[in-house]
Amino acid sequence: MLNRQEFLRSLWMTGLGAAVLAACGDDGTGDPSPADASGSAADAAPADAFTGTCATNSVTIGTNHGHEMTVEPADLESTSPKMYAIQGGADHPHGVTITVAQFAELKQSGSIMTTSTNVSGHTHSIRVRCTA
Repeated sequence: MLNRQEFLRSLWMTGLGAAVLAACGDDGTGDPSPADASGSAADAAPADAFTGTCATNSVTIGTNHGHEMTVEPADLESTSPKMYAIQGGADHPHGVTITVAQFAELKQSGSIMTTSTNVSGHTHSIRVRCTA
């Protein structure tokens, strides 16, 4: 599924974008118009600012048998990959690495999918969701 910026970019490439961008108040960069309803751009959050939350229950671990993983809201600002240990109450550990690109995707789309390390002959699918 295309996000808003990708959709508008595809419209731009077909020649329909100029009218749509003008109607939406978008300059083609994916950023909203520089002025908000009060006419001031100074208080507007940057387009990539995450204003939501990654709660404790924001991670779903497929075929889970006691593993636990938490992504803290501050983790979304990471400038390097982060490894999470997800042993929890299970009798064996797994690791899950979220890359800088995945953190960016999480901030933009609110959801990513990844896979744990292979331990004891199996992996786990991992879905992280953050909501605005």
